[in-house]
Amino acid sequence: INCDQWDGYRSERNAILSELAAANVQSLLVLTGDIHAFFASHLKADFDAGAAPSVGVEYVTAGISSASLKQLIDKLAPAGSSLRAVADAWATGADAALRRTNPHLVFADSNAYGFSVARIDAQETRVTFVQLGDPTNAKYGGVIARTKFRTKVGTNQIEIV
Repeated sequence: INCDQWDGYRSERNAILSELAAANVQSLLVLTGDIHAFFASHLKADFDAGAAPSVGVEYVTAGISSASLKQLIDKLAPAGSSLRAVADAWATGADAALRRTNPHLVFADSNAYGFSVARIDAQETRVTFVQLGDPTNAKYGGVIARTKFRTKVGTNQIEIV
């Protein structure tokens, strides 16, 4: 989808994750952002091998004020544009389509503003995605949702809690 992210570096991503798997790295946890969305996913040395074991987990946080997918689409296909119906249909189904075609993806919300809180201890990692209202809206809604996850040490699995 975006050649400036891992989508454009598939072989490099696979090489890095394969090396970590070969080194038997345990409980690999990646916390990242700058993608304007919330994602939680299992990391695999080979994403094309559906049954491949997870080498780790990744939690991606949305930005507090970075444009969401809907806001980007509003700029590219403004109301009244001949492309607006197509853009709305694509944006509405984007997260479901991503999950359907990427079985390693546990959670996706590409129309979100917010931040994440992580608590890491010797037994587990707990991550909460805190979704905020649209900061460009004069009637800003504050915190509108929280989605919580847990990864127990040694499992490389994400649980929604």
